[in-house]
Amino acid sequence: MTFREKILATANGECSKNGVKLYFGTGKWIEESAGLYCRGFFNPFLPKLAVATGNKEWELILAHELNHLRQWSEKSWAWKNYERSEGISSDVIVHEKKVPYNKFLQSVWTTLKLEKDCEDRTSKMLKSMGYSQRKLGEYIQKANAYVLYYLEFLKTRNWCESSNVPFENPKVWKYFPKNFDYDIPKTFNRLEHLYAKNS
Repeated sequence: MTFREKILATANGECSKNGVKLYFGTGKWIEESAGLYCRGFFNPFLPKLAVATGNKEWELILAHELNHLRQWSEKSWAWKNYERSEGISSDVIVHEKKVPYNKFLQSVWTTLKLEKDCEDRTSKMLKSMGYSQRKLGEYIQKANAYVLYYLEFLKTRNWCESSNVPFENPKVWKYFPKNFDYDIPKTFNRLEHLYAKNS
């Protein structure tokens, strides 16, 4: 089986097992909620896992969202903590709501930890499916540029524009770790200048 066949078979099986609708859009973006567009999402309330297949390597997006499904189905610590603060970060991103700093701080850190756990799971899934070692190293670097961007978001309260995503810009992601075993604040402090420099 090819990598695509493996990830599709896994997604179909786990979505069916957990009663989750699996949806594939043909464009580059999917509307998750009013005004919020993304390349893929997992929503446990619908429940639905959706991926925009108009993107290069959309299978990686599917793998990422599939691991959010696993966090949810396993009732993982990261998911349970996220459920308690859900919506605050997206309220700031999409609706530009004024949220008290302490609540915003807690929400951002909770989301960051959820995403870091998800990316760690995803990298292990990719490795188990025979994904190229070189490409896996790049995936992890991009994932870390994404995860740590939440701390930049905490500083600016502005999410990146879809036309200039730092975790797709090699001038940014190539400097990030190739593993998930790092000190979050120290690594961000060392690399945060890359976000502003290439924004």
